[in-house]
Amino acid sequence: MPVITQPLTLYHGTRMSTAERIATGGFQRASRSTYTGTGINASEFMATAYEYGSYETDGAVLAFDLAQGSTWESSGLGGPPGGFDRYFRRTGIDALCCFGGNVWVIWNPAVIVSRRVLSHGQALLQMCREFDADGQDVAYNGCIQDYSDTWWGRKEVLPGDRWAQHYQRSLQMATGQATSSHLQACA
Repeated sequence: MPVITQPLTLYHGTRMSTAERIATGGFQRASRSTYTGTGINASEFMATAYEYGSYETDGAVLAFDLAQGSTWESSGLGGPPGGFDRYFRRTGIDALCCFGGNVWVIWNPAVIVSRRVLSHGQALLQMCREFDADGQDVAYNGCIQDYSDTWWGRKEVLPGDRWAQHYQRSLQMATGQATSSHLQACA
């Protein structure tokens, strides 16, 4: 079974009050099961975490690393047969990467290190790096799509559109530009 040998940063989106509590007190597994069992959900991708911790709706994103020596496996594009909790109890691994890295489920909270709540600007900067790496043809959910459309110059910012103006200002403050430098290179 694979072992984490270098830092792996994952992201977890939630409400701001919950993020602050986790940052100081740590993660705990859920008391009731969800589709991923009682494990802690995270993602390799800021855009996925931002969906669940949108700063526009009093959310936040935590970044954390999995400790070196943590054991993990990949279930590819789906979950494990028989359910997550049963799989973790049977295998004894610390974490499972699923759905191509879009979801990580951490069974052992002790392997989560370096918890930190990201500022809105830090989260947007990372998300824009992902936008640039993924290209213009990726679709997202919710306000992440609005940010992507603004970043790629697909969203017209009209004087009375306060949300479009918010996205543009937020991107400008976080990255120093309101649209991708890839657009300027293509022009």
